[in-house]
Amino acid sequence: MTETAIMLSRLARAIGGEPDRNLVLAFEGSYHELGIGACSLSGITARIDFCGPFAPGVHHVSPQGSWTGNIKNALDELSAERVTAVIFEPQMASLGIIPEPDDLRALARLCQDAGVHLIAD
Repeated sequence: MTETAIMLSRLARAIGGEPDRNLVLAFEGSYHELGIGACSLSGITARIDFCGPFAPGVHHVSPQGSWTGNIKNALDELSAERVTAVIFEPQMASLGIIPEPDDLRALARLCQDAGVHLIAD
């Protein structure tokens, strides 16, 4: 489902006339399954570096501190017009991180205002 969500986000951009809006933001150390695309999103390389190169267009941000602030910095750096989606785990079990509800609400608002799809995985 993870890779399908990213594909649907990119498909929507292509259909909407924004084919170059294909970058994805994900949190370092998150877990999104074991396929090549999903591992690219996870940013957990130690377990899978034997699988070859990761999928392009994935940028990782730190899960430490404000998720909204970290994503905003990445959107500013990369240009929000190039980012199709942000994917996150509502509870990052791999790192024991549970974001504050207010931070998740602010993240949703930020993504909505920037026109970026927000994917909870």
